[in-house]
Amino acid sequence: MGQCVCTGKPGNPRRRHKLRKLVLEDLLKITKFNEDEIYEWYEAFLQAVPCGKMTYSIYQELVLKAVFRRGPENAEASGAKLMHHLDLSFRQYDVNGDQTISFREFMVGMSISTKGTLAEKITWAFSLYDIDKDGLITFEEMHEILMLVEKAYGNARSKKEMEKFVHCIFNFLDADHNGVISVQEFLAGLKSKPEIFEFFTGTSDVLTAFHICDLKSKS
Repeated sequence: MGQCVCTGKPGNPRRRHKLRKLVLEDLLKITKFNEDEIYEWYEAFLQAVPCGKMTYSIYQELVLKAVFRRGPENAEASGAKLMHHLDLSFRQYDVNGDQTISFREFMVGMSISTKGTLAEKITWAFSLYDIDKDGLITFEEMHEILMLVEKAYGNARSKKEMEKFVHCIFNFLDADHNGVISVQEFLAGLKSKPEIFEFFTGTSDVLTAFHICDLKSKS
């Protein structure tokens, strides 16, 4: 079988694409979208990605177009900060780590980010830090993603400060101190402190999150 080479060029806008019954039933079970919403997203997805697999370059192109469409005041966001944000968000949608986003992965991500419960949003955040998808977060994985987060927000933290911050966050979440963070530990840690939840779900930045390092002594 030949490999699908996706250019990202729109297909026929008048064509009504049909989802396989099993795929539709699966999405109805695992997302909070109804059938009409799923088909609307499917049409839009295939317009952008006719072969059904979104690569990072296509994802980058689509997001950059959306940013510039909102006006010149957003032009600054197209620099290094946005590139780091794109890297992080792409990783989060790419659940299986194959360097592409399938329609299923896209819909799961959209469902969680727009309609998900607290536990679902935390578990989705966990998947970003679990780089090798083995169900555990190592210190190295936490370090890699937190450094990307720091760059995405453009904060001028020293390497020493960031190393201290990564150790602080990792030790807080690694409740049994066995050197890895399980999804259960991640859930418990984020639920226990609103500041940590806000940081890991993207509603506060690293500057705010630096105060988290004082939480254990205040508990």
